[in-house]
Amino acid sequence: MTAIKLACAKKCYGNVGVLLDADSLFPHDFHLFGIEKSKNTSPLLKKVEDRHSFHQAMKGGLQNDVKAFIESHPRLKEAYDPSNKSALMTALKAGQYELYALLQSEGFSADEEVTEVVEMLTSEQTQRLRNAKLKYFGRPDDSRIIYVLSKSMLGFGQKNNKNFGKVRELYKELCSIPEISTTLEVVEFSALTEIIFDFDDSFVDLEPTRLSGIEGSCYYIGNHIYIGAKEGSKLLVTLAHELTHLSMQVSYDNDCKPDEISVSKQSQKLVK
Repeated sequence: MTAIKLACAKKCYGNVGVLLDADSLFPHDFHLFGIEKSKNTSPLLKKVEDRHSFHQAMKGGLQNDVKAFIESHPRLKEAYDPSNKSALMTALKAGQYELYALLQSEGFSADEEVTEVVEMLTSEQTQRLRNAKLKYFGRPDDSRIIYVLSKSMLGFGQKNNKNFGKVRELYKELCSIPEISTTLEVVEFSALTEIIFDFDDSFVDLEPTRLSGIEGSCYYIGNHIYIGAKEGSKLLVTLAHELTHLSMQVSYDNDCKPDEISVSKQSQKLVK
């Protein structure tokens, strides 16, 4: 019993909508004809119709419609349709490789099923996909950038989704620096859940328990990184700083500290 299935069963359609906005899967037995049209259900019905239209736009290669949906739903990373097909899967199955690359550049993430389908593409299809990725990443298959983008999102209440484009450019700039590019490669092996950016107000809006002067923080135990710096150069340095802390944790298990592995933890590893 999932949360969204329970909400549907109890006819708490407002909660169903909230869960869909949080990128939840649809219940496996979800059917629109089982929901009566009323004032209470109309917001949910519109959300479902929007998802359906989004996936249809991808199948038809309607890039403007796809971009409009992404602009309206900046926190979605899967955007499942009612049959629980992810946005990336729909674009891939439809052969819309430029839209597939666009979605990845906006942080949409691929699951194992999508990866399996990519691996089964013909040589001609693979080349088309690589060419599409060149437009957004500068390299045909930069997994480092794609990975951190899939984990990145804007804080709640961000008014300008175009800020995500800034995030993409930050990662591309970091990846062009050999030392930081290696750091990004290490981060791929972390259990990172989210890198959350705030361009509107301050770091405190992301982590209320911290001081306003702090510009970023790496919570490796909860697998989160918070970035709140606003100035261009300072933002780049802050992001590189926190990613480096995480890479040290992955490599040395030393609480993200820029020093040698603790004797006790190293001893435990040797024992294992």
